Amino acid sequence: MNCGPDAKLVQQTPLSVFLTHSFSSRAKDAAADGPPGIPTQTIIPVKHTVKIDKDDLLQDYGFHISETLPLTVVAVTAGGSAHGKLLPGDQILQMNNEPAEDLSCERAVDILRY
Repeated sequence: MNCGPDAKLVQQTPLSVFLTHSFSSRAKDAAADGPPGIPTQTIIPVKHTVKIDKDDLLQDYGFHISETLPLTVVAVTAGGSAHGKLLPGDQILQMNNEPAEDLSCERAVDILRY
């Protein structure tokens, strides 16, 4: 079963995804190893849960997952159900109460399909 960008992801009920999302922010103070007085950009990982409804017209969730572990979001369809909730690079930690480290890509697609 293909888990890449062409995989069709469908489910009858809302999908619950627990994930790590990294936000970029400007640090107020310079990093210890950076030049004094020059702010540096830092990445802040944030873990949160999102619920995504299946798009009735497109019959999918509007995102695609990686073909390998760790499961990550590789693409989000503009205007799709996941738009504004997921970003490429988000790491999926749990899908519908199943820890991602216990899932194969094929099992992840099965969760999304049924």
